[in-house]
Amino acid sequence: MKIFISWSGKKSKKIAVSLREWLPNVIQALEPWMSSEDIDKGTRWYIDVISELEKSHFGIICLTSDNIESSWIHFEAGALSKSLDQSLVCPYLFEIEHSMIKGPLVQFQAAKSTKEDTNKLLHSINRAMADKALLPEKLDITFERWWPDLDEKFKQISSTVESQPTIRKDRELIEEILELARSLSRHIIPGKPELMDKEGFLRSPEFIKILEDIGKSYQNLTKEDLYKIRKYGALE
Repeated sequence: MKIFISWSGKKSKKIAVSLREWLPNVIQALEPWMSSEDIDKGTRWYIDVISELEKSHFGIICLTSDNIESSWIHFEAGALSKSLDQSLVCPYLFEIEHSMIKGPLVQFQAAKSTKEDTNKLLHSINRAMADKALLPEKLDITFERWWPDLDEKFKQISSTVESQPTIRKDRELIEEILELARSLSRHIIPGKPELMDKEGFLRSPEFIKILEDIGKSYQNLTKEDLYKIRKYGALE
């Protein structure tokens, strides 16, 4: 079962790496994926991200005080919500409260990085495995065995990794949006250049809707930088 782990920022990445390593210890059938660890060097990372989003069965979004308003986190949350039922996407809160969640993240049922909530998260993942799920009692036993390992990693992260919000220039974000949009175009209908416009975007109402959703995740961009997205119907 594929688990897509979304992260943004130094502390969030540490949390994501810890979950990626820990989850298969509790449920061996899980295959966690996170961009920084599972993309081969030299590949076009955004193509792999899109592909993994489509193949994933459950999404975990690692949220910290550093990335609660991250445009990238909001983009991946939106993409996950399109691929999965809302009940299969979980914002995972590290040292922040539910009341801090904003934007598209509000629609999901969040879990805090406590023992109780992490156990509930594992049971949600287990239920999503349907006929391959572990017996709840067996999962509880396995969870009790492995929780101290994750708890210790979280304590180390809390004490050693300083909060440091990632600040990115609007120009970088707009270029990233456009590259992702072009990649989505090629991925949706490969080998049909006649369906693309001269900018490399897919001509279709469905794709305009994708651009709309991407645009809404990047509302902090200036009007000038949003010109190209608005041109294709993303924002009015």
